[in-house]
Amino acid sequence: MTPPTLPASPLDGRLSGPPRAVRVWVPVVVSLVVQVPIAVLLLVHQIAGSIDADGPDRGRGPELGNGVGPGSGLVEFESAGSAIWVAVVALLLAVLTALALAVIRRYPRTVVVAIIAATAGEALLSPIGPPFVSVAFAVILAVRHGARAWAYIALATAWMLVLFVGPLTGAPWSAHLVAPTTLALLVVVGAAEFSKRRSDVRQKLHDDALARRRADEARQEAAGQQERVRIARELHDVLGHSLSQITVQANAGLHLMDRDPAEARRALVNVKETSAAALAEVRNVLGILRDPAPGSSAVRDHRSGPARPHPASEADTDVPPEPGFAPRTPGPGLSQLDNLFDTVRAGGVAVHESLSLGDAATIPLGVGQSVYRIVQESLTNVVRHSAARSARVRVDREGDALTVTVEDDGTGRTAALSSSPDATTAAPGNGLLGMRERAELLGGTFAAGPTPTGGWRVVASVPVQVRA
Repeated sequence: MTPPTLPASPLDGRLSGPPRAVRVWVPVVVSLVVQVPIAVLLLVHQIAGSIDADGPDRGRGPELGNGVGPGSGLVEFESAGSAIWVAVVALLLAVLTALALAVIRRYPRTVVVAIIAATAGEALLSPIGPPFVSVAFAVILAVRHGARAWAYIALATAWMLVLFVGPLTGAPWSAHLVAPTTLALLVVVGAAEFSKRRSDVRQKLHDDALARRRADEARQEAAGQQERVRIARELHDVLGHSLSQITVQANAGLHLMDRDPAEARRALVNVKETSAAALAEVRNVLGILRDPAPGSSAVRDHRSGPARPHPASEADTDVPPEPGFAPRTPGPGLSQLDNLFDTVRAGGVAVHESLSLGDAATIPLGVGQSVYRIVQESLTNVVRHSAARSARVRVDREGDALTVTVEDDGTGRTAALSSSPDATTAAPGNGLLGMRERAELLGGTFAAGPTPTGGWRVVASVPVQVRA
């Protein structure tokens, strides 16, 4: 029985955020849209200014006596050409720094240092240039991806170089440019810290939700495993006892068919009754698997829609249950012990019982069912393995405990168990294991082993009040 799959957590969608492609390419596109057009306009402006400054006497060489100093035309040409090249470099950096953001999540340290260095180099050439918003994206993304120290050290170092080395390169930064740029950098740092904190909170929420989800799955898996073990134990007890009785009665019928037809008929009647009872109990166990809400007293009819109680007598009939119904009749308990003894006696084993239950109404249903199954499995082992002629069953209530003792006068179980120095732990089969589990699940004890006279004894003690 596979545990049901847990529904998606309501936090899953909110914690996952936008698709990865959107998160990767939005900073790239925004940076390109802001930086590249302005860089192109600056380049066009420099080219246009160079053309306007070009005159008919430009480049013809110096003329004496005209009042123009030697080499003045060459100086103007070199100044205009430098401005154009600075604009070209600014355009290239605007494109490259924007595209570099596409890989900053994989290489946050390298990319953030490269973008900041490239931007600082352009600023050293000229304080007038496109606004490099790629620097802001680079710092924020680098901080979010674990490169906080690299981003802040690179940013502070680059800004100090621009302020102190810039005047030496002929690109002085005036106060009305330094103040707003410094403020903008501080805003970027604050935005990076806010983004990092928000990312950490989201990640913690995601981890907590994932931990709760895994804990729920583990609990459901454990519950499913316990249910599988319980159903296997129930089926083993039901089928092991019933099939043993059926085998014994069928063999008796075959041997008596010619010699004593009446006894053979009686054996076949017992086979029919035992198989019918076993079928009813198997239906009851399998009903747990069909019921969408185990433990509910109402079962939904999928054809008509509304839920209605299942007939209590259905599990005791030979008519298959209607589709959609799960029998919910209680399993056998202490009140059915007499019927159990009769079926064993019908198999040729005399059963001598002694039941001292006190006020049976105060015994919890689960305790009574477990005691019944322990007695049932013990008698099944008597019939199948002991070659015994009689068995003694005692169920005594002493204070808040029920003690079950089943002992036979046969030859014991297998030689391996009989010769073991510790019979309670020597290669137990499914029957012994199931009885031990039933007793220990209720907080009780279980022991089984050979008797001094060669028979086999099972002793189990369970508390009447089950431990929480």
